[in-house]
Amino acid sequence: MATLREVDEMVRGAGGRLVVFGSLAEGGFREDSDIDMAILGLPPERDMAVSGKVELTFVRAGLEADVITERFPQMAKNSGLWIDISRDLVAAEAHCAHAMSRAKSLVERANEMADDIRDDREIAVGSHIESCYTAIEAAIERIVISTDGATPAQGGRYHQDLIERAATENPRVRPAMISRPVANDLHDLRRFRHAKRRSYISRAQPNVAIAARAVPALRAEITAFAEQMKIKPIKRAESVTTKSPRESSRTPE
Repeated sequence: MATLREVDEMVRGAGGRLVVFGSLAEGGFREDSDIDMAILGLPPERDMAVSGKVELTFVRAGLEADVITERFPQMAKNSGLWIDISRDLVAAEAHCAHAMSRAKSLVERANEMADDIRDDREIAVGSHIESCYTAIEAAIERIVISTDGATPAQGGRYHQDLIERAATENPRVRPAMISRPVANDLHDLRRFRHAKRRSYISRAQPNVAIAARAVPALRAEITAFAEQMKIKPIKRAESVTTKSPRESSRTPE
């Protein structure tokens, strides 16, 4: 395959090695199959740029390739990483749902409630919003560590910097994890948690709508990012766990 030879020369020229696996290496390749390959031996600051050029070369040839770099097969194999991230997201969704339910009853039955009961309900809403954001932050921390190698430096701006790290591209390593609108909503929830933990006066109900908007958007964006970075196992990535690129005996001719 001429295109395969072309990209093999491209990767070798950059100092790396191209390994083909999956259906093309094992048999069963069809015209509508993806070409599964891994780029090995390149440092993190170069592997994403080279893999992008490889994918573009296949696109121009009318072919579809699933290109992974040396770091990401291990992420795909680490199914526990996505399990932990998914558990954080489920917790965030559950706390958001509880906050919405209690906030709704607070509005609908406010005139029937004694002041102390109404205050207790408001506190419960706030506690669920706080827990919702804490679960979101845990998911983001896991992803940042897995892709960037470390979280921002601990300090007074840590929680703010963590959101900004997730919303910012890390050149030649990864795209942004979340969009600016989601990041802005998370900053609002972060500020509410800060106020609640320090017993500042901060009403919970205005933040319920923010959480209700942010949580599903965050779920969609993190899932898409995790699939792109091979953190979340997907069907095509399963071939990596079945047969490691390092174990493949076939290299491009």
